[in-house]
Amino acid sequence: MVSGHGQLVNTLPRRTTVPREHTLPTSARTAQYARHQTQQVAANGFEIGCDNKEKVRVAFALDCCDREAIAHVATTEGIKSQDVQDLVITAVENRFGRINMLSEPIEWLTDNGSCFIAKDTASLLREIGMEPCTTPVRSPQSKEQTSRCTLLDWLSVN
Repeated sequence: MVSGHGQLVNTLPRRTTVPREHTLPTSARTAQYARHQTQQVAANGFEIGCDNKEKVRVAFALDCCDREAIAHVATTEGIKSQDVQDLVITAVENRFGRINMLSEPIEWLTDNGSCFIAKDTASLLREIGMEPCTTPVRSPQSKEQTSRCTLLDWLSVN
């Protein structure tokens, strides 16, 4: 249905990378990767222009294990630190249930947007057992990887 209306997200061409040498056996690498992915939640945001010239801004959280969009917030104003804190609480409740503290530390991966790196947001993350992690300031690879599945993952929730 989306392709019939010309609304598909264009994919970016693949970048050539220098292969890295792996020192672990394949089964150990796979287990290590899977274990690491289950301990991460990625958050990001995007903007949708409307016909009336307003913009809807959306922040979302993805479970890095299965790339499921586990929470989102949307507003016609800018995304604020309080919006991200609401996003964190909703994501944790949707993923782990109503708990006060995570049993194991989970990484909260974001870019360096002011709402994501605010002191109040970082304090909340640490209180509930999450470790705030940010991507490098100029990291097109991480932005590209997140952006590829962002819109389609978010749309699948709604």
